[in-house]
Amino acid sequence: MATLEIRKKTSKVWEHVSSDQLPYIVSKMYCKTNGDTFVITEHGGSQRGKYLYSDISIYDIGGGAETFTSALLLMQRLEALSYVGFYYDGEVIPADLISTDASNTIIVGTDGKLYASGSGSLLREEFNFTASQTFTLANDYGQVYSVEVSGQGALSTSQYTLVPNNQITINDTLNTGDYIVVIYSDAIAGVQPYYTQAQVDALLLNVRPYKVYIALLSQSGTDAPVATVLENTLGGTIMWTRNSVGNYIGTLSGVFIENKVFMPPFSANFEGNSVFLPISGNGNPQLGWINMYRIDDSTVEIDTYDMVGYAEWSTIIGSSMPIEIRVYN
Repeated sequence: MATLEIRKKTSKVWEHVSSDQLPYIVSKMYCKTNGDTFVITEHGGSQRGKYLYSDISIYDIGGGAETFTSALLLMQRLEALSYVGFYYDGEVIPADLISTDASNTIIVGTDGKLYASGSGSLLREEFNFTASQTFTLANDYGQVYSVEVSGQGALSTSQYTLVPNNQITINDTLNTGDYIVVIYSDAIAGVQPYYTQAQVDALLLNVRPYKVYIALLSQSGTDAPVATVLENTLGGTIMWTRNSVGNYIGTLSGVFIENKVFMPPFSANFEGNSVFLPISGNGNPQLGWINMYRIDDSTVEIDTYDMVGYAEWSTIIGSSMPIEIRVYN
């Protein structure tokens, strides 16, 4: 059989590029499957083409080729893209497709347009890659508008796979700590609201240019520091240890990249000319100092001092202290 490319040009214009005939655009048509075969029939009964699902590629607007492992997945994707082969102006809905469930009513507004209650929202979800390249959304997706990976920008549709009904698999190799943002609608497939590119971009612009670790750190006696983590998008857990009096080490492999680390108000990449934060309290003008800095790609260090030399955190800080570590993309 021939091969077919189905290319979405606008919401109602679809170009069909077949290997056995000239490209054509059909605005009123039916599509159906018969086993592994996909059939396109014009309104009126004229058949335009018959293809195996495995010989068909779909192109969303601005996207790359999408192929499918079954006729069912092909039809589900076409419906999600509002393919013209499913609906046309003036179509009469067969009785067996009309629901008796009143909770799914469609309402005609005072402007004469249809309103579907539950038409969904435009949502954004964020992930950090650790092991699996398949990410599970909090909601079932109706349509996925954008998948972005830090350092790569927006992926083409050939670079990820939609897994029914709420998962996305990134096909390209990810690195530990990669930051993934997904913009999608949770509307029912085939009942999609229209979202402009500006609305999608507005959600994408909220992406922070860095990964962050924020915690309340405390220490007692000769114990290792204990972190109460408030936020962590580094892609792993920092392991805190006590090296010696007043000297504490945080370890997370390969995360603290040189010239990318910022630990306010401390210095991040050297100790020789560091910023030392004075510690005072309970009427004492100064109890000591604290310093925090990057050692290498896997290590950060915290030092605490009294007015003579190294002193335990619990002696100088007394209780927990907030810290922040940023690693810029």
